[in-house]
Amino acid sequence: MISRDFKGFEVLDYAWARQSEHESAHNILGSVAYARVRVRALTPQRIMFEMVETVVASDGERSSQTIEVRIENEADAAWRVIQEPIMERQGG
Repeated sequence: MISRDFKGFEVLDYAWARQSEHESAHNILGSVAYARVRVRALTPQRIMFEMVETVVASDGERSSQTIEVRIENEADAAWRVIQEPIMERQGG
């Protein structure tokens, strides 16, 4: 669910893709959960919301951060993420 048109924002690179593939193939990622979802802006073409993302590794290590997600309804009528900055890291 990644946009083809990032409108000047930094795009995810191949290192991120390789890391994700490695984590998946070796069962490093245990789970990802989202909480406290709050819609911050809403138009017919765009939605911006904030939430806390918690990632748990298969070894039990936990990381939480507040993220802001912006999605857009693109020309092909699909909703895609256009930006997902980390707003604040939470205590582990």
